[in-house]
Amino acid sequence: MFPVLEVDKFIGRIELKVIRQSKSPHILGYWLEALKMSKAQKERIMAELTRILALSNCNKIENIQILN
Repeated sequence: MFPVLEVDKFIGRIELKVIRQSKSPHILGYWLEALKMSKAQKERIMAELTRILALSNCNKIENIQILN
């Protein structure tokens, strides 16, 4: 489980699992502190998830979505 931070503010948690055989990520859980996120916040989180998953050699990053 990883904390989700925006600058220095805690905004939620995310639990990820990477399936090594298929090199695909799975979000096991996503919990927000606030009820709603702005479009800009979602875009920043997606950018960071893409960066982290690329470091994990995932090749199917396009299927990850943050719902809120």
